[in-house]
Amino acid sequence: MELDEAYLALYDLVGAKKTDHFIFTSSGAEGVNHAVFAAYLDSTRKTGKNHFVCGSIDEAPAIMAMSRLSELGCLFEMAPANKEGIVSAQAIAETLTPRTAMVSISWANGLTGVIQPVAEIAEVCRERGILFHVEATHVLGKGYYTLESSGADVLTFEGGMFIREGVEISPMILGGDEQAHMRAGEVNRPRLIELAKSAKEALRFRDHICMEVARLRDRFEERIGKGLFCEQERLPHISAHVFPGVTSDALLYMLNRRGVEMASFGGNRHQHLMHILQACGITAPDIHSGLSFTFSSETTEEEIEKVAERTLEVVEHLQKVSHELR
Repeated sequence: MELDEAYLALYDLVGAKKTDHFIFTSSGAEGVNHAVFAAYLDSTRKTGKNHFVCGSIDEAPAIMAMSRLSELGCLFEMAPANKEGIVSAQAIAETLTPRTAMVSISWANGLTGVIQPVAEIAEVCRERGILFHVEATHVLGKGYYTLESSGADVLTFEGGMFIREGVEISPMILGGDEQAHMRAGEVNRPRLIELAKSAKEALRFRDHICMEVARLRDRFEERIGKGLFCEQERLPHISAHVFPGVTSDALLYMLNRRGVEMASFGGNRHQHLMHILQACGITAPDIHSGLSFTFSSETTEEEIEKVAERTLEVVEHLQKVSHELR
């Protein structure tokens, strides 16, 4: 695969125009940090606007990057999520001030699957002249989501970032004229080609994810009980649950021992599911009993039945043990 073909595949994945600018990055975290610190350089340093906003259920890169700006005299605030797992445009609007330089939102949460109203948030930011960044790793290939429909000025995902036509941001990695002076250093050609192959595969399986995997997710929820946030628009491959009387770490450990590898409670670049549920108004002890299940294009109905059966068995066992220890 030639580089031109690789770039086209990434533009197709994001639905970007040829006039939008793409930067190949080492990770999604790099893209988020680039967007945040560029806003500091381009807006805060020049205009004095020093207020940065993200959602209370956003992921670690945005939260940590904006928190670091506090050391440079900036103010960082997280707009609250509601009980539906949504950071609404109204919540964002109520958080903004005349000194807000940037708003950053994850298009969907990787543990709850809830999709955020980024187009509405974009309109609020546009009206006030605020740079709007969207982190899109979780939604790409999981539906018909594009740079244009997001309304984002800057859109990042695992491996790259798109800058909408007409938007200018400063580079973060300096030292050469590569990628139109936006990121110094030789482009890792093999990794770029692999990223493009992944983009093509994501588009090839998109209909399958949206229809068949969504059906399997619904079947899973029929078997083990209705999941959290089921009434909201959400990703087709994620199902979040609370299992009363069971701690999530014990449940995850026992599921892993039984060969179930599609469950998680977060960590690493994710917030812990406990903190997300707490931010959405779920109270103790339920916040300690949450688990998220993620399915893929390779998930089968047989696997769904097996995972559901083993989950119910483990939950019943742990609830019984918990009751006996009281």
